[in-house]
Amino acid sequence: MFGFNVTAQTFPYDNRPMTPMTNYSFQKWWFHGLLDYPPNDGDVFEFPAGGSAIMEIACNKGLTSYWASSEGSTDVRQADGYPCPGPGEGYGPGQNQSSIHTTSYSDVGGTAIAIVDTDDINSIQPEDFVVSTVNGTSPWTTLTEYEVPADMPACTGKYCYCAWFWVHNADSGSEQNYMTGFRCKITNISVMAKALAKPEAPRFCPNDPKNCTQGAQNPFYWFQAERNNMPEGEYDPPIYQPKYGFYNGAQQNIFVN
Repeated sequence: MFGFNVTAQTFPYDNRPMTPMTNYSFQKWWFHGLLDYPPNDGDVFEFPAGGSAIMEIACNKGLTSYWASSEGSTDVRQADGYPCPGPGEGYGPGQNQSSIHTTSYSDVGGTAIAIVDTDDINSIQPEDFVVSTVNGTSPWTTLTEYEVPADMPACTGKYCYCAWFWVHNADSGSEQNYMTGFRCKITNISVMAKALAKPEAPRFCPNDPKNCTQGAQNPFYWFQAERNNMPEGEYDPPIYQPKYGFYNGAQQNIFVN
């Protein structure tokens, strides 16, 4: 992933991938401003078409299986498997709900994985990303499952680019966005694989699903200084839930018919 070894001291400000972003310039929020800190050669995350992939989400690398490369090289994982155990990120027992900006398991807002079929990072624009899978009750545990649409096509280049997105609910915390980019590829390709459709920005559609954006959707780009695609106000964040046309699991309506 981009910025895997970035520390709080790498930039003049804290730009670690786990740091939320609000009112950033495009250069600062796009790929979290970490394009100059790419993944190691050969580090490509695999998504099996028709299957699922497990990703690790945490407030600190020390809380993941990659703890050896964390600052301090200390394994601070907890038996309960929470991504930000508390209190106060002191890594005591239990979930630190303030760290994941939620009041309960059902209030996390949901996270999404989006993909773009190119291996040229410099050619990608925000409008290119297609949300392919959503976990509607994350981030709640470190190990998080993402289901992969069965008709996903192979990457046409050496790999694709993916990104993890989260906008937390309004009930706990300030207005913040997360974007973590990484190289990825699709495996287990079906003979029935289809091309990805051109995505469009999501629409708020709480009472009428027909008013949702039909087909492939972009991720939310919200509450930054520029290049937003969502007009929602300060206390009305867009979230990866049905009221924006995102349903838990693989997004099956993202292909060219």
